[in-house]
Amino acid sequence: MDGTILFRADADGDIGSGHVMRCLALAQHASDVAMRPILLTTTPDGPAVEAWRAEGYEVRSQPPGTTVASIADAAATSACARGVAADWIVLDGYRFDAAFQARLAEERRLLMFDDVGDAEVATHVLVNQNPGAEEWARYRAPAGCRQLLGSGFAVLRRDLRKLQRQTPKTPPHLLITFGGADRENLALRVMERLDGCAEEFCAVAICSAGEGGLADARAFARGHGDRFRVVAPGPIHDLLAEADMVICAGGTTSLECAALGIPSVLVVTADNQRRGAMSMASAGAAHLAGEGQQAIDKVALLAKRLLDDAAERAEFSRAGQRLVSRDGVTRVVQTMRELA
Repeated sequence: MDGTILFRADADGDIGSGHVMRCLALAQHASDVAMRPILLTTTPDGPAVEAWRAEGYEVRSQPPGTTVASIADAAATSACARGVAADWIVLDGYRFDAAFQARLAEERRLLMFDDVGDAEVATHVLVNQNPGAEEWARYRAPAGCRQLLGSGFAVLRRDLRKLQRQTPKTPPHLLITFGGADRENLALRVMERLDGCAEEFCAVAICSAGEGGLADARAFARGHGDRFRVVAPGPIHDLLAEADMVICAGGTTSLECAALGIPSVLVVTADNQRRGAMSMASAGAAHLAGEGQQAIDKVALLAKRLLDDAAERAEFSRAGQRLVSRDGVTRVVQTMRELA
């Protein structure tokens, strides 16, 4: 399948890195079937975009001062698509509304990622990879729009699709992560609550709360021996491979954990995570602690429960692997091939 896909996505301290990293997962598989991925972004710096460059993929910047999802953004995206002879444009971001999509869909095949489930869209392919989306998502879409709904279409990065977990450890290994923009430093708040647990464990916390938040989290960890280790955002696959349990936001990381069979405790940190996290908990693949700072006390209680119960961890693991497919990205690319 030769051709070019132009990805339009951004990553910064406000929206996090999930949009760019999800596009990277699709780009990896497209590259594996001989397509050429190009990222077009207003945020050309940072770890998420550097991950694209590390794969050898081209990254282009929108003109300085371009407002996201504006008419100027659409015009520059269309011009870039024409310039690289793109067969597809892929959009991933909260601000790309139906009017923006329609401008691009007039001249190129268009795929849009969405996590909300209740919106007007003007795209050829729509992907909502959240668990249960096939039941609760209700889109106002044009005739012929292919809607790929539910965790059977989860788009996972190549290293995670092929990851083999390590055997369970004693004491259990915990991973704490809240995505690429943890403005409230929930990672530190969770460590503070977990410190009161009598159970044996060791934990790695990925802190994405900026330089000051990272310094605070590391200072806390230094004061608690070998129980906690704090790292800056970066590649996560090795940490997931050795994790027996994960405490995370209800976004893409929760899908990755489920697909890998890692039991998790979820905290909703954005509105678009709520329905998917509820569906995951209903399927018995995770505990849902609640939302934001208000959930931290319950996080500690649920984490203690999982630490105490190896049988429940095993049940979560099996349920997660039933719920979230590692082959979702293959199905998405196959749909694109059918429509090419």
